[in-house]
Amino acid sequence: MADTKHDTVFDTGQQYLGSVYAKALLASSEDVGETEAVMAGLQSLVDDVLEQAAGLESTLSSPRVPFEAKEKMLDAAFAGKAAPTLLTFMKVLCRRGRFSCLRAILKAARKQYNDLRGRIEVRSEERRVGNECRSRWSPHH
Repeated sequence: MADTKHDTVFDTGQQYLGSVYAKALLASSEDVGETEAVMAGLQSLVDDVLEQAAGLESTLSSPRVPFEAKEKMLDAAFAGKAAPTLLTFMKVLCRRGRFSCLRAILKAARKQYNDLRGRIEVRSEERRVGNECRSRWSPHH
């Protein structure tokens, strides 16, 4: 999975909610065999869609926008494009006023997904020293 373009600082409440919602998302996607599609879709939602359409995130996070309007927006934008489990999950986040936790959920879901699959996420850093290029690998937490 690609790293997000920037690290975001989360408060402990968002970290906790991210972990809880990520666990639920992974469990439901595992049940229907959509985990890979859900993880790819969630990453793309944060990296591509929300980065390009900044107003979308604030609209879906706003308590002033009725849930029915958010649901129509999500259906219009993602029905047939996103995994059904992910679309349902986005609606749950909107209904419960937790869409603002999406980045924390992605971070927790990546970690939980890697743990589930027995993977260790690593980060490679390259730097030039003189004419040599040196790489350093480190576990990514």
